[in-house]
Amino acid sequence: MGASNGRFGSVRCQQHLRNVLFAVNTHLMNTPEVMISQAESAFDIEGNLIDDKARKQLQKFWSLFVVWVRRFSGERLG
Repeated sequence: MGASNGRFGSVRCQQHLRNVLFAVNTHLMNTPEVMISQAESAFDIEGNLIDDKARKQLQKFWSLFVVWVRRFSGERLG
């Protein structure tokens, strides 16, 4: 997950971090990726997310993140 003022929304940063974490055998959640581009217009002056597309991406990310974490914790869904 990342945000930048450019058009690519932290793509290179995330790829580099993924390579480093893979090298030290870290469990990674590969998808969905969240990259918020042009962050200066996605957030208001107080730092609140105002971009609906980004908000939907984050909602999807967090719901899938809970499932991913539960895979490793042994907790059953439902």
